[in-house]
Amino acid sequence: ATMFIDNQASIKSSQSFRSTPGHYLTDHLNRQMMRVFKRHPKLRLKICWIPGHCDVAGNEAVDIEAKKAATEGSSPDIHLPVLFRSKKPLPLSKSATKQAFAADLKVRSTVMLSKSPRYGSISRIDNSVPSNKYQKLVQKLARPQAHFRLPP
Repeated sequence: ATMFIDNQASIKSSQSFRSTPGHYLTDHLNRQMMRVFKRHPKLRLKICWIPGHCDVAGNEAVDIEAKKAATEGSSPDIHLPVLFRSKKPLPLSKSATKQAFAADLKVRSTVMLSKSPRYGSISRIDNSVPSNKYQKLVQKLARPQAHFRLPP
């Protein structure tokens, strides 16, 4: 059997044992393939890379279905592999979790700063407060060095 895949990163990840975002999908595929190989010991699997836009009928059909799923939503649970059914949430991405935390922290710091008695003075000087540029400028300074007082 030959499996044609148009994503080089997924092919490379199938040969890696390092834990990376989404690696649980590769692990799941490997477990499923091991089950197939136990039932069919003479089966040989060949994985080949295929360019994504080369007018291969099967590849084009899969791309159409993927776009359809992205725009129309997921299939009913009964048609999905157990790993993807909604009763069992997918593992959280470390990167996405960090990004969500940083975004939430930024919103909370903006709200806190806007309630500060010095906000009026600061916003007259720089209306982009809290500014990412300021955060980068002072990140290596000690807190007393980064602190400045403005008149109320």
